[in-house]
Amino acid sequence: MPAVRQTTTKKPSYICTKSNLNYDCILQDVRLNHNEPNVFGLGWKDNPQKNVTFTNSRLQYLPKRLFEAFPEMELLNAEDLQIEEIEYQAFKYAKKLKTLYLKKKFNLKHRKF
Repeated sequence: MPAVRQTTTKKPSYICTKSNLNYDCILQDVRLNHNEPNVFGLGWKDNPQKNVTFTNSRLQYLPKRLFEAFPEMELLNAEDLQIEEIEYQAFKYAKKLKTLYLKKKFNLKHRKF
């Protein structure tokens, strides 16, 4: 019987590896679209960071799981993410969010958040 090669697909995971004076969490190279699993649902929970930003990243939509992953988040800089929409009830878990930066020409369609 021939050997069967098992391939395992490692799901992407992202951690806060960088910080600076303004942000205690800088997430890098994050990609999120509707055709792939939401990376923030992969074991992310109870991150204590309060000021979060992204570099070299692209999120097609702002997911509610991001706020579940960072329940202490007070500031989110999402200006350069090219977000096209905000997921329904995205702010349900954003209990402590005070400041949200989005791109200047973000077109909010008539939706409930």
